[in-house]
Amino acid sequence: MGWKTFAELDEKLKRRINNAVLNATIIEDINFRPRVVHDLFHRLNTGGMPLTDQEIRNCVYTGIFNKQIIALNLNENWRLLLGKKSVDRRLRDAELILRFLSLLNSIQSYKPSMREFLSTYQELNKDNSSFLDSNQQIFERTINLILQEIGVDAFKITSAINKSVCDSIMVGIAQILVDGKEPINLKENYYKLISDSNYLKYVTAATSSESRVTGRINLARNYFRLIIFFMAFNSPSIETFKVELVSSIDAIQKCQSVVMVL
Repeated sequence: MGWKTFAELDEKLKRRINNAVLNATIIEDINFRPRVVHDLFHRLNTGGMPLTDQEIRNCVYTGIFNKQIIALNLNENWRLLLGKKSVDRRLRDAELILRFLSLLNSIQSYKPSMREFLSTYQELNKDNSSFLDSNQQIFERTINLILQEIGVDAFKITSAINKSVCDSIMVGIAQILVDGKEPINLKENYYKLISDSNYLKYVTAATSSESRVTGRINLARNYFRLIIFFMAFNSPSIETFKVELVSSIDAIQKCQSVVMVL
């Protein structure tokens, strides 16, 4: 057809163009209701290959935060933990980073569904430059520690990566790091965690409910957090003490006195 103008086309092609239907949706209050664009994507996302939630966010919530998520997704150690050298074209790996950062920074405001929570968080922070440095630092510290101490299968309880295992382990460890502490016996306690019947319930069923999300993150953090009790036994002198790692309430109740809890 070459580079012809409409006037230069033959009459048959002109009729086809004139009779074609072009659908358009006019959003009059987009500045006041930006979420309507995201909802519109979901309603119209029925033809061809449906977009994933993160693909929609990548289109709707463009900005410096979205660029950071894409950049962090290229991290070499992160790729090793995912077991894939190349990024996922459907951005499902990028969504895992968004889950980590949103739950780490706003777990107190989490309400189902996870899709709405993540979309709202990315929308509110799409142009937020104040937390980019801290995001990168805590992301890199967390995945480096996981890879070094636990290994490449850290996010798996079967043959595939479990998103709930991923977010709970990452957020639980990151919360400890943010508090200025270090997880202790990480690998040993990791295997205890994934053998815990309550944890398995939190990461395999109804995983987006508020109780399951907060429950698995709190449980992971408690397994990875070091609690040291300085205990005095049968002695009038505080100089006589025993240092012991305590992991249960029963063990605490056996102590005659607890002098300090770190």
